[in-house]
Amino acid sequence: MAKADFSPIVLGADTLGYSYAREFNRIYGTKSLVLSSVNMKYTSKSRFVNYEIVPDIDKEEVLVKWLKDNIGRFKKTPIVFGGTGDWRIRTLSKHKKELTELGYVIPNIDFELLDSISQKDIFYQDCAKVGAPFPKTLVWGFKGYRIENESENLKNVSDFELLKSLKYPLIAKPSNSADWHFADIPDQQKIYTIKEPEKLIQVIKDLEKSPYSHALLIQEMLSDRD
Repeated sequence: MAKADFSPIVLGADTLGYSYAREFNRIYGTKSLVLSSVNMKYTSKSRFVNYEIVPDIDKEEVLVKWLKDNIGRFKKTPIVFGGTGDWRIRTLSKHKKELTELGYVIPNIDFELLDSISQKDIFYQDCAKVGAPFPKTLVWGFKGYRIENESENLKNVSDFELLKSLKYPLIAKPSNSADWHFADIPDQQKIYTIKEPEKLIQVIKDLEKSPYSHALLIQEMLSDRD
């Protein structure tokens, strides 16, 4: 077993977070500090972890403040992160320089690159530029959001009548999963399988009332034969 010459922090107590803590323990024989906003008992009861509930730890300002205020409690440095959602990765990447200077190891790319490849509509625009294939995609923006570079497979749309003429079923998903995480949306799903236009129109109307400010991507459903 390797010697743990670092302190592991796991952000989030879901299955991925538990897996990180388990592997840190298996390889290094150390317990991870798990930070979560709720008590996920299948993780909090594990012998692999020290579990701490921090209200609103998913929020950028809360996480950054906690990391700054608690840097002195760790006996071993560097302090290494594991197990994060998109929204936490964005926070760590955005504050990478200042957190690294404190002694944290941020295992993420710089924010400018992360921002461009993690927002799906921007990623598809880059795919179009280099000729990489991707499903035909319509972009329904909210709060005035629109993509700048339309192409044959990627177009802005804002017409309900056009949606009625599409071939169903379709896939619909948010362009920005971090912003999506914090939006309060009825029947919120990471990916929707839409079988009729009325359902798609209802999803869009719900999003228009929500704080979500990016886009919904509407895509053709690819079969095994495509």
